[in-house]
Amino acid sequence: AADTLQATLNANGSLRHLFSGDLSIKLFPASELEAGPGNLVLRRHAADGTCRATPLMGPAAPGRARQRGERRWVEGDWDGLHYRLELVLADQATAWFWHVELFNASLHHERVDLLLLQDLALAPWGAVRLNEAYVSHYSDHPPLAHPAHGTLIASRQNQPVDGRAPWLLSGCLGFGVGWATDARQLWPAHAA
Repeated sequence: AADTLQATLNANGSLRHLFSGDLSIKLFPASELEAGPGNLVLRRHAADGTCRATPLMGPAAPGRARQRGERRWVEGDWDGLHYRLELVLADQATAWFWHVELFNASLHHERVDLLLLQDLALAPWGAVRLNEAYVSHYSDHPPLAHPAHGTLIASRQNQPVDGRAPWLLSGCLGFGVGWATDARQLWPAHAA
């Protein structure tokens, strides 16, 4: 089908490509040397207001990619927090999910949050490779409020692709508490 999802993962577990038919979902592919801007980031908040963060995929992540049969996931430990992360493509819909499991192996309470960083193209791969800035310039990302799932982001590529305007709805199966369109909004000045 034209809207079938196809994902390519690197050996380090980072997401190299994600395509829906002829559309590239990602703007910048990850590599074995660099995870790219699209990632999941685990942040831990201390009582004094400081924040530390680590990416969960790629060469800088504390985990390693694992595989059993067709299933691939990333598993690791970060200062007493164990995580397991797996990309799951839906069978019956053009949808994908990041399944994330966290386990606190320490003896003290932890306040953590999880950030989904997306670098969206929603454009044909040729257009993406020709000029990433041009492709991203035409993307809108308005937030939507959902009573059960919190903040959702409705991203749309406003540069027509074969007479259509591709869009993507991002959210949590749990509850999304915020959103940002610039990386500077994610990292407080005191984050390390």
